[in-house]
Amino acid sequence: MNNGNGNQVVKDVYALIGELWCSPPEADTERAKTKKDAERVLAGLETVDKESAKLLSIFLKEETISDEDYIDLFELQPKCPL
Repeated sequence: MNNGNGNQVVKDVYALIGELWCSPPEADTERAKTKKDAERVLAGLETVDKESAKLLSIFLKEETISDEDYIDLFELQPKCPL
């Protein structure tokens, strides 16, 4: 495996997760685009780490983030500040 390619795969994975958490797709066209992007990212991740690809696939199947998790993600004054 080319290390540069592996780095790009990891960047793509983080970008996909960030996009899903920060702005979940609402319209059907957005969902279709996100699904296509997710399939591409998963295929790349499988070439790097099959276990991680499996876990990401499980995460993607959940499709939604709960309102509580979404609010906690962007809470300005967290209960346990870093």
